[in-house]
Amino acid sequence: MKSSGRLLKRLAARVGQFLTGRQSRASRRKADDVLPPDYLKGKAAAPDRDGPARLLLDGKWCGHGEPRYGVFDIRWQGQDTFAIQLPESDDEELNPPVVLLTAAGKAPFPVYDSREHLCSIYADEAQRELEPRMQSSFHCPQCSERGFQVAVGFEVPEDSSGPNDTSWFALVAKCAHCGWTDFVYDDETA
Repeated sequence: MKSSGRLLKRLAARVGQFLTGRQSRASRRKADDVLPPDYLKGKAAAPDRDGPARLLLDGKWCGHGEPRYGVFDIRWQGQDTFAIQLPESDDEELNPPVVLLTAAGKAPFPVYDSREHLCSIYADEAQRELEPRMQSSFHCPQCSERGFQVAVGFEVPEDSSGPNDTSWFALVAKCAHCGWTDFVYDDETA
């Protein structure tokens, strides 16, 4: 279960930032010391500034105004092109946000799993066992292909206790066929 004291501390800090205007978007920075979540070990690489990560590098996608964030390209077992599966909405029924990637001939792996992020409601023991409901593979809105280069960003709260303690997630995809590039998914983890 989320620590209510910790959540109240974060909320108070955000309200104070809003009221004083202390944390502007200009003071955000991609932090080179930010580690990817544990489930991305061996799959997250330094971002290529000419790839899809270029849309994440400015930090404008960060939803809470935290000053630090990490950006990573996804590469795994020599692959950098993936099919993307996004979660179904959880508006009507609880559904843990999970984003899966699949390389040709490989098993899917999570590039985002809200159940692993400490402040997510889905990290709570009662919600942790929920099986995610997924959409079919995402397709390019321009050419309908399903292979993408992928970059991810994780906003990091000031009081973060480790790589799985993040407050916002964003995913950008670049179509391997036509080059279409845009934000595909984001989620507030805290």
